[in-house]
Amino acid sequence: MGLIELHHLGLRLGQRLDRKGKVLTPGTPVLRDVSWTIQSGDRWGLVGHAGCGKTSLLRLLNRLIEPTEGKLLWQGTSYGDIPTSHLRQNILYVAQEPKLLGMTVEAAIAYPLRLRGIEPTQLKTRLDHCYSRFELSQELLQKNEVELSLGQKQWVSLARALVIEPTVLLLDEPTASLDLRQSDRLYRILVELPKTTLVVASHQTDWLKRLCDRALVLHQQHATESVDWLAIQHQLQSSIPSPDDGWD
Repeated sequence: MGLIELHHLGLRLGQRLDRKGKVLTPGTPVLRDVSWTIQSGDRWGLVGHAGCGKTSLLRLLNRLIEPTEGKLLWQGTSYGDIPTSHLRQNILYVAQEPKLLGMTVEAAIAYPLRLRGIEPTQLKTRLDHCYSRFELSQELLQKNEVELSLGQKQWVSLARALVIEPTVLLLDEPTASLDLRQSDRLYRILVELPKTTLVVASHQTDWLKRLCDRALVLHQQHATESVDWLAIQHQLQSSIPSPDDGWD
């Protein structure tokens, strides 16, 4: 049994059904017949051309959207039988353009821990460790969202995610707005998380293959598993994106 299992998963954006389940509007196909098992401790790269459905797949895993076909299981139990709040406490999604809810950096990072009722001593320990790990200065901690650059927002959102210590971490283009030094720092932080299961979508395959030992390749709404990063890069370079590849 896997940590997360996808069985013949399909997704059509814009599909409409009547009350009896009859299709009124078929919608646009994004993913078709995706079967995939994620084991505890796995580090998966999620790759494919822009528009192939990487973001949609991450959102499905976090239950931000629902599949139109097939099913997802969390530790053997259907997603539909588990409270969404419980799923999201274990499966954390970090979007490419995250929001900090208008808070200061310090408040934004502490917020999810306070929601979980972490007691004050442990709260301070975890926050201090996070500040050190992500090299967050006191000056930066006092800034609010509107004072941050896009790269700083992304860096803070990653810090906020890691301080929670989720079971599964879903990252959507985590290095898109980071400089080379931060990208390398993030790599070193993530490889030091042996208990955290990672699914990372990125166009930066050189960075991704350092971090992940396997990949799910999305192409023309279908998914294939691979451990051969050289073949993956060749496939991405040689294939031409199709308008029917779907939407992210």
